[in-house]
Amino acid sequence: MTLGWPTDRSGADAAAAAGGQKLQQAWHALLECAAQAQERNHRNGVLVHTHLDFTRDAISVLRANGQPLYGPDGKHRGGIGSGNSIASG
Repeated sequence: MTLGWPTDRSGADAAAAAGGQKLQQAWHALLECAAQAQERNHRNGVLVHTHLDFTRDAISVLRANGQPLYGPDGKHRGGIGSGNSIASG
């Protein structure tokens, strides 16, 4: 409350209004940018969590039988497929 306004949003709004039209316009532009950033951050968080859930589900399927999918020689161990090596050479 150094300048006489509360230290919350109402104080910031009052200070911007008291600073004139240019300051008030700048304050509103800043608030719009902050709202956009918050929305984009939320959207990115949803995407990250969706991808993480998909990845966890995929790993869970691959580990469903409790056995490693490939052996130390790079060959498939599950009995499905031709047993081709994924290792080069």
